Amino acid sequence: MKRLPLTIAVTFLSLGLGLSAAGPAGADQDSSPWIRFHQPDFTVAAGAGCSFQVDAHVVNDQEYFQNVDFFTDGTPKTQLFKGLLVVEFANHETGASTSRNVNGRALLDYTPAGDFQRITILSGHFTTAVAPGNDLAPGFYYVGGTDTSMTINDDGTKTFSFGRNGSAENLCPQLAG
Repeated sequence: MKRLPLTIAVTFLSLGLGLSAAGPAGADQDSSPWIRFHQPDFTVAAGAGCSFQVDAHVVNDQEYFQNVDFFTDGTPKTQLFKGLLVVEFANHETGASTSRNVNGRALLDYTPAGDFQRITILSGHFTTAVAPGNDLAPGFYYVGGTDTSMTINDDGTKTFSFGRNGSAENLCPQLAG
């Protein structure tokens, strides 16, 4: 079963990377209801968002998650993520870069098959690559706003619903610099 971290790690949403049913890869399990999650560095391929490759380096990571709702078979249906996450995004070709706080709290929902279905921001931000054919123009977005959500549709496209103060900043123009 796939389970995803918050950066979006929501950026992982665009990459199709997943996590195990027991919890995210790299998670430290302990007796508390909060489970430590370590966001790895990642790359977004050219054309998956920006016209160039975006390299993401985690600068500060203090993320945690807990399973808050379950399917009848015991697998997580909804996970709550919280914590500090700062990521530096760079144009692989030119080195132009920018850092963003991807801090906050968000709910991640999954299908019964374990695939990621939706992220809903309670506070803070997430990042995601958007390919052609989606609600937003192609790009690599820093998304924020309480109650803002992104849903992965059956055809693989993404639908965005912007809540209070919802925003989507395309980082590609800045990184193209």
